[in-house]
Amino acid sequence: ESPVLDPVAMYKIKEKRPDLVIFLDLAIDQDWKQLRELEKTARILIIDHHLFDRDLNSERTLYVNPRLERRDAYLSASYLVYHLLKKMKKDATKYAWIAAMGVIGDYAFVEGKDVLEEVKRQFPLLIDMKRPRQSLVAEGGKMISSAITVAGDKGAERALACLLKAET
Repeated sequence: ESPVLDPVAMYKIKEKRPDLVIFLDLAIDQDWKQLRELEKTARILIIDHHLFDRDLNSERTLYVNPRLERRDAYLSASYLVYHLLKKMKKDATKYAWIAAMGVIGDYAFVEGKDVLEEVKRQFPLLIDMKRPRQSLVAEGGKMISSAITVAGDKGAERALACLLKAET
């Protein structure tokens, strides 16, 4: 597998000199040497659910991956972020529909059932619990994925802007 952090991405991150860098849903453990280099100037938070070869936790890096405790755990990154926000006493329930896009996109229907049920409770027309992949919320996830596929970073930025503007 090729590294996730290409030199251009690392250059852009280092150029901005952030205090904190957050990586979501990236199997980034292959790039551990670059992460250790980045730790010299920034703290790092990694929230992921992929299989990994290396535990990335260190004094400057917090690596959240349920597979650290249970190798067969399958919780999507969006599910993890949703539940981390709830643990931090943030009102994450209004964002359950965003988390559901990731749950459905990662086929984590069983593990993410509580998120899907929350969406069904709030927005009954957005999700069909018997066929979540054919639901409107799944279509939203596909649109975001397509934006990233077609336009890369710019597509991701535009998709994020749309999500941030959305009230529901």
